[in-house]
Amino acid sequence: MADGYSLALLEVNNLAPSFVVADACAKTSNVRILGIESADGAGQCIKLAGPIADVQAAVERGVELAKRMGSHAMFSVLAAPLDVTRELVNCKPVFSPLLGVYDNRIPKDNTMATTEALGLLETQGLVAALHATDDMLKASNVTLAGKEKIGAAYVTIMIRRADGDRRRQADGGAARRQADPRRRHSPTACGPGEAAAVTVLPTGSNTEKTAKPQA
Repeated sequence: MADGYSLALLEVNNLAPSFVVADACAKTSNVRILGIESADGAGQCIKLAGPIADVQAAVERGVELAKRMGSHAMFSVLAAPLDVTRELVNCKPVFSPLLGVYDNRIPKDNTMATTEALGLLETQGLVAALHATDDMLKASNVTLAGKEKIGAAYVTIMIRRADGDRRRQADGGAARRQADPRRRHSPTACGPGEAAAVTVLPTGSNTEKTAKPQA
């Protein structure tokens, strides 16, 4: 166990907000993103490592940002964790046949190799996600970068081009889904057919490589 090594576990609801929060945490202090692990539901566990003061500052910033985005957030800091705990946190991704994705999204490198930002649109329901994707791709010169599922019918669509186009088209796709009279309404914050989150990871993001579907 390395001296001064601590872990922070930050759980944020939904995949798109978790990418934004993880990026902010990495930029706040001297911490390393170990991964973002899903438990086949809305909750996404962001795993950070670094000195105790740095991971504490990072998760406090992350919780503040998540709440501002309207997402549920909770965290725990493990000072000087046991080696067995570190091994458990650093587990290899496991493929979920039900969702068709890996449960743990691990960064492939430390920096972005691309100059393009990444737009994220998360919906509850595949019909809404696919319809919004078609709207976005038709509306501007953006390309589909990927699709991720986390369970509970949440689907995240990733698009790519210049920052302005990305934000505008993601917002447009979400607005069309919200305004669609055929959309099924729900008394909850996000129900079937609704946009759970719309955001953009700008150029220079620390989590763009994490956001890409793992092969």
